[in-house]
Amino acid sequence: MIEIKINSQWAAFIKGHIYYRAKDVQKFKQDFPKLNECASKDLFLTDQTEWFLSTTFLQKIQVKPIDEYNIVTIELNDVYYKRAEYNTLEQKFNPPISEWIKYCFCKKLYNPREHYIQCNQCNLWVHYSCSDRSDKEFKIISELKFICFQCVEENKNNKLNLSDNENKDGQPNKLNTNIQVNKKK
Repeated sequence: MIEIKINSQWAAFIKGHIYYRAKDVQKFKQDFPKLNECASKDLFLTDQTEWFLSTTFLQKIQVKPIDEYNIVTIELNDVYYKRAEYNTLEQKFNPPISEWIKYCFCKKLYNPREHYIQCNQCNLWVHYSCSDRSDKEFKIISELKFICFQCVEENKNNKLNLSDNENKDGQPNKLNTNIQVNKKK
């Protein structure tokens, strides 16, 4: 902070880092389609700094790393999250967009403000909106046994493969007799 006397009045200047929103980055560079999935609370720390007159601040905000943004901070209006830094000279993100957290089979960016449900079989986190569950079920989410679409399909395929190994009498096909467990008589 620097204090300067202007017209016999003291003014304080504070040096601060500049954060961009997704739409700010898109003004300069259009080839980041994943930025369309960013939420209003997404901020990107830039390599730019600037001096600000202390009387120009509208409000104080907190910017947390995305992995520290949780259910408590979601409700606070002055808390934002940062998933990456943006180098304005090179026009690159660090980490690169390809490494940003994505859950769900839809491969959209992780948004801590959205609801997710975890598959009990593969542990994949799925957007609740992608899970095909009703709002009524969402209220009892802790009691749900959820299997994602991918696991349901895999289970169907495994069941089909097992049934392909049996003939119409329900007996194992001769090709698979070498892997049967010997039964005691």
